Amino acid sequence: MTEWGYGPTRNVLAARADLLVWLDLPRAVVMRHVVRRTLRRRLRREVLWNGDVELPLRTSFTDEEHIAP
Repeated sequence: MTEWGYGPTRNVLAARADLLVWLDLPRAVVMRHVVRRTLRRRLRREVLWNGDVELPLRTSFTDEEHIAP
């Protein structure tokens, strides 16, 4: 399973895929989930992949690279 977000692996994933499921959820639903998940991860200081953690909240919602600017 993948979210397709990591560009360098897309060709490998596409070649190995048996099924593609496209979820076209309303933006409001997606953003509510992103904000809730970001807040939870940051407040709980959850360790993500490769030992990363969410950035401080002040940068999570002001950084142009973040999904929820």
